[in-house]
Amino acid sequence: MQSSAGDINQLLEILAAKDVLNKTEDPIYKDYDHLLQTIDDIQVGDVPWESFSIRYSGPITDNSSTSWQCQTYTVQMRNVCAVVRNMLANTEFHKCFDYAAYKEYTGPHSRRYSDFMSGEWAYKQSVHCESCSSGKLR
Repeated sequence: MQSSAGDINQLLEILAAKDVLNKTEDPIYKDYDHLLQTIDDIQVGDVPWESFSIRYSGPITDNSSTSWQCQTYTVQMRNVCAVVRNMLANTEFHKCFDYAAYKEYTGPHSRRYSDFMSGEWAYKQSVHCESCSSGKLR
């Protein structure tokens, strides 16, 4: 997602205010520049760059098709799973983020959603699959 430095700083201020209210540790990132520097410092190890080409495959007509439908685009990326494995192995990230899904309750029938891993989708992806005879996680 592309966001301006001002938008990212505003989000970081909101997260810092949340930390103050929850009496948790100092914010992970001071500002936009600190966030970018942290991203730049991530060592991805030996994960190579990969690329592939994509092109619109729907119907194209001379009169109504737009230029993007006729072009081929190259996507460059690194294998996300390999990058995440390297991040998890990096001791600098220790206790900086939740890597397992969880549910947090603040009282009876009162659930707190505070980040991606506290969400229902992440939780559902990690719980035991009842219909699987192998007993493996999804």
